[in-house]
Amino acid sequence: MTSNRDWWKKFYTGTWQDIHSFFRTQERTEREADFIEDILKIKPTAEILDVPCGDGRLTIELASRGYKMTGIDFNKNFLKFARENADKKRLDIDWR
Repeated sequence: MTSNRDWWKKFYTGTWQDIHSFFRTQERTEREADFIEDILKIKPTAEILDVPCGDGRLTIELASRGYKMTGIDFNKNFLKFARENADKKRLDIDWR
């Protein structure tokens, strides 16, 4: 029996990487960030680790609300996209 324990390394690249953003609107991102704030009872200036952060949509949204964010992901293309978007908004986020 063959097992591929690293299936996720290929799954989250290629086609998935190209289409995933079509399902994520800014409105949905804001609602999800609202939920995170509410359920965790956190206030701006709190430090938050987002793993896996993907293209950084929630990391960037929370950073824009005043949280100190660190985003971690294995997908270098997503991280590049996240860095570029955060830089456009002049947000200081620790990407890894």
